[in-house]
Amino acid sequence: MASLVGLSQAPETLYLILQYLMNRDIFALLQTCKSLHPACQRELWSSLSFEGPPFSIYPDRAICATKGFTQFLQSGETMLSDELSQTIGYTRFLGLGNSFFDSRRRRAGLSQLLAGWFKNGKLAPRVVELRFRNPDVVRDTKKEVTPVVLELKNYSQTKTPKELSISIRTDMVASLPRFFDLEKITKYDLVGFPRSERSMSLCRRGPASNDSSSNDATSNIVELAELLAQMVNLKHFLWNGDSRAYYRRKAMLEEFSEDLSILQGAFTNMRNLEVLVLLDYFFHPSFFLIPPKSVKKVEYGGPLSHIWWKRFAAYPFTGVEDMKINAIRHAEPVIIADHLSLHDRDVDINTFLLEDVAVVGLKKFTMGICEGIRNYRPADLGDCIIRRNPALGDSVARAVAEDRASMLVHKSYRNVMDRIDSVGPTLVNRYLPQYMDGRSEEEGPDLDQITKEYLDMMAHGPDTKEMETWKSARKQARDFAQRARQQFQGGLLRCSQLLQNEYALRIANGEDVDQNAFTNECFRMFSKWPDLDDVHSWSTAKGKADRAVEACTRRLADSVRRPDDKRSLIKEYAGKFLEGEDNARVEGVADEWVQKIAKGIWEDRAEGRPDYTYGMRDDSSIGSVSD
Repeated sequence: MASLVGLSQAPETLYLILQYLMNRDIFALLQTCKSLHPACQRELWSSLSFEGPPFSIYPDRAICATKGFTQFLQSGETMLSDELSQTIGYTRFLGLGNSFFDSRRRRAGLSQLLAGWFKNGKLAPRVVELRFRNPDVVRDTKKEVTPVVLELKNYSQTKTPKELSISIRTDMVASLPRFFDLEKITKYDLVGFPRSERSMSLCRRGPASNDSSSNDATSNIVELAELLAQMVNLKHFLWNGDSRAYYRRKAMLEEFSEDLSILQGAFTNMRNLEVLVLLDYFFHPSFFLIPPKSVKKVEYGGPLSHIWWKRFAAYPFTGVEDMKINAIRHAEPVIIADHLSLHDRDVDINTFLLEDVAVVGLKKFTMGICEGIRNYRPADLGDCIIRRNPALGDSVARAVAEDRASMLVHKSYRNVMDRIDSVGPTLVNRYLPQYMDGRSEEEGPDLDQITKEYLDMMAHGPDTKEMETWKSARKQARDFAQRARQQFQGGLLRCSQLLQNEYALRIANGEDVDQNAFTNECFRMFSKWPDLDDVHSWSTAKGKADRAVEACTRRLADSVRRPDDKRSLIKEYAGKFLEGEDNARVEGVADEWVQKIAKGIWEDRAEGRPDYTYGMRDDSSIGSVSD
């Protein structure tokens, strides 16, 4: 192994090593060997990144809020002029993250310190990255963060686009020209932050000084177009307007088609844009933005309408080499119907077929893997891409097969969990008579017996009927029960009202009556209602049966949730799809899953592995096992 002294004599190798070290490791190395001090000091100061985890701009080199900000401020204020000029002169990258601007974590004086370094020429980075929320800058009445932003603008106006590159991630639109030199911005991530008193989805169209929270994301289309037209060196544009936000106004495409044409024109005129990332629909689910000819990479996501997908399929994407289509997380509520005409709302995007696409010449294609029962993409998207771009290779085919298998398995998972939910109440009714004679819970059926019957009914349905038939029957019976309950409630209400005045008179006359007497007479008036003792016995027995079945319900639900089984099924069916098999169905996968559950449970029992506790609870409440 080379000595540290020898390493200091090979600066090229040393710098390659230092690039992969964290600040604390470089500092430790700096203190270890005097000959390494110059190189380590240069590397330490080569980047200044003020941000805290988990969203650091430069994680390995970040100065974390808030303790780190304070320490840096104290050190910077005590540095001698010569030492400061030497160290700050090494800085080529400056990162100012959300925590630098956040009013809860920023440190008064830090912005003024950096602004002073910009002003006297000591701080001269070549790359600057900023992440901030619009209100943190626009509403900075105490001037705690704006000094460095304004000095950065002055500094950038003295540089050429080749000498300085600025990346910005923000929700600011209207006020951006006020704080930044737009010509130097090469990356612009326009994001809609979660709504709160401190942030907004997008800023309102209007004078630059009037940026304020707005619920109407369509109001700044022209404003954004005018802004982008001034970013002549923009290479990367990202949009994420947060389609999940309930406060975004729904509108028909025709309402602002002229504004969208202006926006399209702004993109068409871009000469340097290389990356276009639209993680959410761009103002409207049906608006398809035609990428500039200079774009090499595109990325799409969010709830997009079938109209958008038709336009996507028809566009050739000339010059695009890298394409990514993201999957919507299954937990996201997705509602796009309010944007569409009544005719268009009838189209289910998950069953919509593209049949073909025009894009050719892709060198890389990535498809996000679906994590739910709906992927909000045309069902044949992956197949169409592969057919038109055969050079993509087997890796893409495997990804498409895995996505298809993942969706199939998630649907099957839902099917199995539905079976567990459906069978449980039936078993409760089956075991109810065994507790009506007063036997204890320990004297009831054991867990293995219940499990065997549970699995049998899950596999075949009650009385060998199809599960869907059983679910339909259960729904019909539930409707019967609901109507009967309404009739009982109405009848008992009428009985109690009739008795109310009578009992008021009896009590006034001094008669000794109580609640039980009143209740029993209500039941007798209702004629066919059982007496109070029968009702109590039935409720007690049902509670015991509920708890007996609940333990098995938990056991089976936990078995279904085991990730290994889910992963093995996805792998199995992805392989089948790759081999051309096309007859897999949700019911069949669910049946196979039930068999896996049964096999696993009985193998665990046979080999003496720990079992799920068959404990009885004091309460008789049974929650849904659904995810």
